[in-house]
Amino acid sequence: MKTLTPLVAFVVLSTLSGCAETPAPDASGFDAELKTTLRAVATPPVLSGCGDVFVYGATSDDRRVIEVTIDDELAYTAAASFEVLEASYTLPDPRVSIVAKWGEGLTRNHCDDHWTGHPTVVGEVEAIAGQVSILIEPTGVFEPWEHSGRATIQLDHTIFESPMTGQEYTIDLELPDVMVGWYPG
Repeated sequence: MKTLTPLVAFVVLSTLSGCAETPAPDASGFDAELKTTLRAVATPPVLSGCGDVFVYGATSDDRRVIEVTIDDELAYTAAASFEVLEASYTLPDPRVSIVAKWGEGLTRNHCDDHWTGHPTVVGEVEAIAGQVSILIEPTGVFEPWEHSGRATIQLDHTIFESPMTGQEYTIDLELPDVMVGWYPG
């Protein structure tokens, strides 16, 4: 499970400086942001992807995102064989990462050749359990500078656990028809 770097820095600095008046991070506020993020990305208006395989769904204001990474050479395999490929995974799985984030400008550098500055991540939580299914249809193009496939990712009973309270939040989500296989850079 990933921890929040800003949160850790806040707690450590508060402890080291002995500032008894500094309030602790607000667990209910953190959980509210996590819940809001999961609701907002349930039907994300912005979908994109690249690589082998990275797909994300984000809000139109770029303040909330769910990122799915599957490191299993699926786009390459589908493109090389020119056949539809299906795979499924049960979390936790070292090949799969699903992260919900909130902040500012979260996708500004995703799947892009042009650096546009650092995103501001206020909070993030990685999924701890659930089912992930992917279907990749090859486009017929087999070049690293072109999208070699279209992916549809289905998340079923995906559980995110708040590191602040231990509360679990479950989502089901489909990220349909997203181009993958192109490598930025």
